[in-house]
This record gives sequence, structure tokens and C-alpha cells, in this order.
Amino acid sequence: GIYIKEFEREFARYIGVKHAIAVSSGRMGLYLALKALGAKSGDEIILPSYTIAEVPHIISAMGLKPIFVDIDPNTYNINTDLVEERISEKTKFILLTHLFGQPCEIDSILEIANKYHLKTIEDVAQACGAEYKGQKTGSLADIAYFSFGLFKNLNTFGGGIVTTNDGSLYADILEETRRYSWPNRLEIISRFITASCVSFFTSLFGFTLFSYPVIRFLALVNKSDILNRMFGLTSYEKVSIKKYKRKFTNIQAAVGLDQLKKLDKITSQRIRNAEVLSESLKSVSEIEIPKSLPWVKNIYLNYVIKTEHRDRLKEILIRRGIDVTQSFLNSCASLEEFKDVESSCVVSDELVKNNLCLPVQPPLNEKHMECLAKVLKDVI
Repeated sequence: GIYIKEFEREFARYIGVKHAIAVSSGRMGLYLALKALGAKSGDEIILPSYTIAEVPHIISAMGLKPIFVDIDPNTYNINTDLVEERISEKTKFILLTHLFGQPCEIDSILEIANKYHLKTIEDVAQACGAEYKGQKTGSLADIAYFSFGLFKNLNTFGGGIVTTNDGSLYADILEETRRYSWPNRLEIISRFITASCVSFFTSLFGFTLFSYPVIRFLALVNKSDILNRMFGLTSYEKVSIKKYKRKFTNIQAAVGLDQLKKLDKITSQRIRNAEVLSESLKSVSEIEIPKSLPWVKNIYLNYVIKTEHRDRLKEILIRRGIDVTQSFLNSCASLEEFKDVESSCVVSDELVKNNLCLPVQPPLNEKHMECLAKVLKDVI
């Protein structure tokens, strides 16, 4: 259909790149990016330890070896001071992950990549619309990929996109995706049913009468991970690349075009909410609020605080009517399946235990943030 090419064209224009290829998921975007860059079995790729587990799973499934680097305690992105010491003769790639909506320290990583002749890939799954020194994320590395899942700020009921300025990479990925099959009608209907359910249960009416009582009950019996399982927010098995070899559909592209028109407005409200929350909470010593680099535009896909009293605080806030959760990301260096990769990532391990996500997404506004901050300070 006509909307696919139009969506790709408009998205490339929005990001500021020459080429964009819509794909079935962000995970497929990573696979296609690595394949186009010539990844071979045995190659090593450097990435932050604190990330979604599917990322190193896909890397391993391709025969590559993930090399984990700990994160910066302030930004939660990869600690650039630790990158160079993890480079070996087998290192071929660096993954620039922009976590929770904040771009990582791109200049430092690109400098290291140029020094050692490494290819760079941006993971923009959580930072669509973010900027680094005035440039959109997704336009700064050799290639980049985005995710448009149900809980992203640009949502096409699943799917993703790959962006690049390299014409040969674009041609390779385009040729690869042409061989993929379309999702069947049942898959598409299932996605829309799921999306409709999420829309209802997160609406004011649905959340108040149905979702909140369930969340509160599960929190009280310490079974909140059930919701993460239901919505696929936690990785419990290794990914199958074959499963994601599907094409991006015309109806998803039509939804994406509509979402793209609203993205900057939604992002502005999200940033404003985060600023109000940070101003209100900056004097609370028992928690660490997120810190942004002065030269980036952080879109705050997730507003993550750190506290040693995470579990107790989460329980009380839910009782008080505040919808909080914890990040579904892992310190992947500590996962059993990657025990053969020698790496100590203490900061990542601590963030797994101490993180708490506060809601800042529209339609919440400044008044909601002031209320949230008041309740949080009262509880503490």
C-alpha cells in the first residue's frame, strides 16, 4: 500500500536522514542493521549491560558475542570511560543505546569507534524524538533502529524502522526485507484487539474501575510481575529471529503517519511533566532523580528514580493511588545465559534493585505531577 513508503519518507525527514526502512519490530531492526554491516560469527559488539534482554539474545543468536560495559550512575547510559578497555581484536561494533529517552554520550563513543575502526549502531527504541546537540537520535551513527511497540511514544501496534545515510546499507536491508512474508490477518487482528484492550484499561474509566484494583491487589500479594508477563515486558526465553521475519503493513504505516504528526506535542508535555517533577523532588534526599546532560533533549520515555526503599515505596504509592512500576530491563551481564562473558557491572546491578518508574506521559499534566510529588514526599 501507499502508506508504507509515505511513512518511511516522512520519518526519514523527521529524523534528518536520507533513508528509512519500516520493519516488523525493533528487534528485527537490530538484526537487519548487524547483517547489513557484515556481522560474522565470532565478532564482538560492545553494549551497555543495562538493557532489554532481547538485545544480547539477538546478538548471540547471530553468532556474535556481546561485550557488556557498565552504565554511568547519573545518566544510566553506557559509561564511555569504560568502553575502550573492553575492545579487543574481535570487536567490530558498538551499540549506542539511548536509555529512558536520554541520548548517550555520542561524541565520545564515535571518537573511540573512529580510533579503532568500529561500526556504530544506535538503539533508539526508547528515544524517538530525542536530540543530541541539536541533531535527532537515529541520525548520528552508521545505522540506527527504532521500536514502535504499544508502550512507546510513537506506537504502530508493533513494528519499527531502520534509518541510515548510507545508500548501500539501505539497499541491502530493502532487498532482505522484500523476501519476508506478510503477517497473516489473524496476527493483525490480534494486535488491534490487544491495542484496544490496552487503550481501554489505561483510560480514566477503565483504569479506575478495573486496572487499578488489579494492580493494587497484585502489589499487595507481591505478584506484580504477572502484569509484566501479560504485556510481554519481561524476557523469559531466548528470541527466535525467524519469528520476526515479517513485513511492516500498510495499516501500521497509516497509524504511524498519524502518530508522527502528534509526536512533538506529546513529547513537549512529557518533558514539561518531568521538569515539574524534578523541581518538586530535587530536595528529597532519599531518592535520586534522573539527571540529563545539558546538551541533550531528553524525551523522558520513562522517568526513573533510584531509591534503596524501592519495594516498600512502590507498595505504599500504589495503595495511595499512584501508578508506579519498576523497569523491565536487566543487568544482562549478570544473567545466567551470559555467564561466560566476563564482566562486572555493579552500577547496572544496583539499578535493577533500586529503580522505580514514575508516570509522566500525557494526558497527565503539571497538576498531576505536583500531586504525585506531594504524595511521594508525604510517604517518604
